[in-house]
Amino acid sequence: MVSFNSIIAVALAFIAVANGSPAAPPTPEASTAPPLSKVVSPPALSAAAALAAFGNFTIQGIAPTKVVPYAGKEGVFIGYFDAPKGSEPEVAASKEVNSLEPRACGDNWDGGCDYNNNRAIDSICGDLLSWLRGRNDRSTLGFCSSLNVPYFGLIYCCSTFRGGYSIPAWSLANGVDAIRGRCQSNEYVSGWINSANLDGRCTAQCLSSNTSGC
Repeated sequence: MVSFNSIIAVALAFIAVANGSPAAPPTPEASTAPPLSKVVSPPALSAAAALAAFGNFTIQGIAPTKVVPYAGKEGVFIGYFDAPKGSEPEVAASKEVNSLEPRACGDNWDGGCDYNNNRAIDSICGDLLSWLRGRNDRSTLGFCSSLNVPYFGLIYCCSTFRGGYSIPAWSLANGVDAIRGRCQSNEYVSGWINSANLDGRCTAQCLSSNTSGC
């Protein structure tokens, strides 16, 4: 029988090969829009290809509305998640807008780490972070990266947020970077920020493998 630790070792080795040599830790970015003129998103995958890339993964019961390959990262895919107008997540989020607006936002760490639950493999979150930077693609629930690892199956890292806003991908990068810096442990990461500044909006942001959202 293959042990869990052996599976993890194989998964991490596979990810290391897919990603190439380890890169230096990302440096924080200002929460302002970067130059976007040269950023081009690849076309969305077909329904069958998207299913193969993301399986039946959902956020708050919602399947990805779009899945694209991450150019330059073999086997890595990015899923966009949006709450349909009038859906339960969209309605629940819209009720929180006024209570979230007055918070002091983005200046200090205001969150926590979960070292036991919903842990994502940190290198997959690194792929997500590097994809988010410089992209103006928008989402109302969040973005996830996926990778199919031999003997382990599909693994995910997601950055989700609350509020029901349409948020550009680049605005999530600071929070992902901060959570990875605070909460990474033994190649895994799971954490949240209560008052993240997302494109001028103040709301909660999470980073984990969690399918229930932030």
